[in-house]
Amino acid sequence: MRYEVTEITIPTYPYSRHLSPATDPDVADYPLRVFDRAAYEASAPKPVPARYRLLVLENRYLRLEVLPDLGGRIYGLTFKPTGSEQMYRNPVIKPTAWGPARRLTRWCELVAGRGRTGVRLPGRGARLRVRHRLGV
Repeated sequence: MRYEVTEITIPTYPYSRHLSPATDPDVADYPLRVFDRAAYEASAPKPVPARYRLLVLENRYLRLEVLPDLGGRIYGLTFKPTGSEQMYRNPVIKPTAWGPARRLTRWCELVAGRGRTGVRLPGRGARLRVRHRLGV
């Protein structure tokens, strides 16, 4: 097992100036940051290079890459014998409107690697089993 701390530069949409501290009254005033999506979108953001710490855990079979500066998001998982990337690697860091509508008024999700969507993609370690019906 090998462990390494390094850095990576990823194009990032500037979102942090649109975050402000708040609490969630539905969860015992849990502290969080509110994302002002309207102000963010009005600013017409463009991605800029940003440096992040990258933690690399590696053994004979796997290479796991984690971004601790973005809440510990998994950025990559490579199966070393074949060199195949097991997760989608997003080319930019960007706030997204994905998720339940109620949550979007309170905070934003950042897209980085697989993020926290819980969605499995075909060919990425699991197969989706969906029945299709064709009708006229």
